[in-house]
Amino acid sequence: MRYTFTEQDVEILCTFEELVEMDFLNLAIWGTPNGEGNAVTLYKSMVSHRPSDFVVAQVEDFCKEQGWYSLGWEEMTREEVEEIGNETYGVVVGRRGKIWE
Repeated sequence: MRYTFTEQDVEILCTFEELVEMDFLNLAIWGTPNGEGNAVTLYKSMVSHRPSDFVVAQVEDFCKEQGWYSLGWEEMTREEVEEIGNETYGVVVGRRGKIWE
């Protein structure tokens, strides 16, 4: 996972392999906020490391950005997953966490 912060947003790039791992292990991308509530570091985990940390992005955000219903890795062979495993996909999200709908 690579990420770049702007003043209001963060661009997150993950490989397909990383997204499959996140999906399989039910991981989210969490942000640790500064005093103003903006994420200043990101990490992947099932749960927050601190009470103040918040979800910044999930696999569903990457799928939505790509126009996918899901990653679809469950229907792929291991070879197919490995073939596209290094392809990178990105999403831009707010630095203050997800807005739950």
